Amino acid sequence: MKILKVTLLAALFLPAVVLHAEPAAENLAAAQKLADTMGLKEQMSAGFSSMMPMIDQLAGQLQLDAAGKTELTGIYKDWFEKDLDQDKLRNNIINLYAETFTVQELDGLREFYTTPVGKKSLQALPTIMQKGAQLGMEEAKAKQQLLMSKLNTFIEKQKAKAGAGAATPAPAPKTN
Repeated sequence: MKILKVTLLAALFLPAVVLHAEPAAENLAAAQKLADTMGLKEQMSAGFSSMMPMIDQLAGQLQLDAAGKTELTGIYKDWFEKDLDQDKLRNNIINLYAETFTVQELDGLREFYTTPVGKKSLQALPTIMQKGAQLGMEEAKAKQQLLMSKLNTFIEKQKAKAGAGAATPAPAPKTN
């Protein structure tokens, strides 16, 4: 379930455009059934909550007061609910499933999600993935200085290379 939200967020925020051949009709039909079983439409509608850690982080960086944070949240909520083409995103996700899995695999996933463990995973995975993403952001933030140090060393090395290349004059052309 959370995997779907992560897929949705990736589709929203990654600027890559990938062209795919249209999956077979039987794969699309099986993927559509899976999406219905998983409650994809409802998941996407509730997907705004998975954006809250990012909004909270931005509000902190901007040092917003409560009113400012409420306004910022409203801007994101309005964008999420009114500007994003939810039907297009849903269909793209269904296509991803149809392209990735065979009809038999899609049917197996659908059967799994009707079991008690499958139903529980649909409920629990979004929270687990959201908390996991938060843990990842916290760890990355804690180690950001290490990355910056390595990047600065790399940048200085590249500048030195570029400077050394520019300082060496080209040989003069030979004349007879």
